[in-house]
Amino acid sequence: MVNLRKTNNIAGIFILSVIILGFVALGCSGTHNQIIHGFSSPESVIMDPQGDYFYVSNVGEVLDPSAKDGDGYISRLSLSGKI
Repeated sequence: MVNLRKTNNIAGIFILSVIILGFVALGCSGTHNQIIHGFSSPESVIMDPQGDYFYVSNVGEVLDPSAKDGDGYISRLSLSGKI
């Protein structure tokens, strides 16, 4: 004979787990992608320790990262996407 009380508890736990996982998935999908123009062959990105800006290294117009041609530079990018 099946214990209905135990079966209902397991079903309730399963449904609650699915609901919680659904909310977690919704919270994780809040990413925002943005295309930002104004770089010249960007190569690397790092965020400052306070989390206010990104620093982007730009190789420059000539795509030769090992050349010392003075064409490269560093861009500071705000969290809103302004260079």
